[in-house]
Amino acid sequence: MRISKKTLSNPTVSTEFEYRIRSRDGEIKWVRQVIQKIPAGYGKPGEIQGFVRDITRHKLAEISLEIIKDAHIKEINHRIKNNLQVISSLLSLEAEKFTDPEVLEAFRESQNRIASMSLIHQELYTEETDTIDFSDYLRKLTAGLFGSYRVGKDEISLKLDLEQVYIETNTAVALGIIVNELVSNA
Repeated sequence: MRISKKTLSNPTVSTEFEYRIRSRDGEIKWVRQVIQKIPAGYGKPGEIQGFVRDITRHKLAEISLEIIKDAHIKEINHRIKNNLQVISSLLSLEAEKFTDPEVLEAFRESQNRIASMSLIHQELYTEETDTIDFSDYLRKLTAGLFGSYRVGKDEISLKLDLEQVYIETNTAVALGIIVNELVSNA
């Protein structure tokens, strides 16, 4: 085990390590090891002291809480996505009552905004992180927008030159709405 130069040069600095060990009975345990230099006057120069503490219960509780938190986040994302799809469907049903092209366009734009947010939550529901591949999201979003506006393949096309980049959810939602507006208005 390596002890840092900082620990050896300063008696007020300690170094901590967490790792797993196998006990004599074969059980895996989590331990925390703390090492620090003994202050001058309390021992021979250069001596260090340390201790190892069993933190297995704490670590297992921490891991369990993380699993529960991840499950809750996935469930919330799934519910949000479903609720957004219900709202989009309700807008679609409501739009059937109108024939005015401007009113229908307003409904379509609202549905597209909802679809862009729903797509983010779909990505989060299937992924294991709180970030998404924004280039993949943009491809899906623009394809959905083009389908929504029923743009013909020969008339108008979109060429995307994107690099893979991962973005946090909140940023992706805001950027998705901006892209939605740009593509819709174009």
